[in-house]
Amino acid sequence: MDKNLHLEVIDLDTDDDCDVEINSGGTSIATVSEKINLNRITYIKSNRQNIIFPGYNTKIYTELVNYICSKQKTDLLHSSQCCDSKIEDLLYVFNPRTWLNDRMIDHYFTLLTKSVKDHSIMSLDPFFLNCFAIYGMEKATKSIKGTVKNIFNFDKVIIPTNLQDIHWTFTVVDMKKQTITLYDSNSKKVNFYESEICLLLDYLNDAYNFIRKPYDKPFQWKLRHGRSPLQNNNYDCGIFTCTNARHVLLGKSLYYSQDDAPLLRHRITYEILHDVLLPTP
Repeated sequence: MDKNLHLEVIDLDTDDDCDVEINSGGTSIATVSEKINLNRITYIKSNRQNIIFPGYNTKIYTELVNYICSKQKTDLLHSSQCCDSKIEDLLYVFNPRTWLNDRMIDHYFTLLTKSVKDHSIMSLDPFFLNCFAIYGMEKATKSIKGTVKNIFNFDKVIIPTNLQDIHWTFTVVDMKKQTITLYDSNSKKVNFYESEICLLLDYLNDAYNFIRKPYDKPFQWKLRHGRSPLQNNNYDCGIFTCTNARHVLLGKSLYYSQDDAPLLRHRITYEILHDVLLPTP
């Protein structure tokens, strides 16, 4: 977030859409509010805000709203970094009752990998397994971000997965324990991820056999189903997926619930804009 940007306080208690404009050389620049009703976004009152979003208050909330109002939908979130995420993507996080897109999921998982210092983590993007299914191991491996492509050089590998284009889940592979653990916030969709787990197992075995020495023992993978808080709607799965990943990688208990989802949206919005991971009690 541009710290030099002047943030004008906007009253969101009216029925009108936020209509901030930036004047540049006499030309009015359209802002996100012209097509997105930001009045759906409200300050979240919660007796758990110090746990769910440490430091959250009306000032932080107003800063988030006004900053987004001052931007165009096509503006990059972080112009100084190698980032292709835009304000229009962030609106899927900040706006209530909206489904997170793959760009925001991938962005947040990347933030997790660079913020967690206790162990080395690789994050595979949401399309990785599809790439492997279509093009095979070699091209899938080349698609991995970063210079290190060997997943076995990391302690853990995290994979956000979009099941049938309707539901986000999160899988973590622990190389040392040789475990694959799936976290799903909707137990009713348990049969949906069988094909994705099979693809993941195939890739792990193919990648290991490619680097395996004659004296190396084969991996014996153990599949686990991690306990996750359950959502009670069809649009918060991305919020649960990001929050599950954060807690699991930090070794924290999953102590949140569906009631915390609106405030979690504000927290994740803040973390993405500031490119920082807030404390997890």
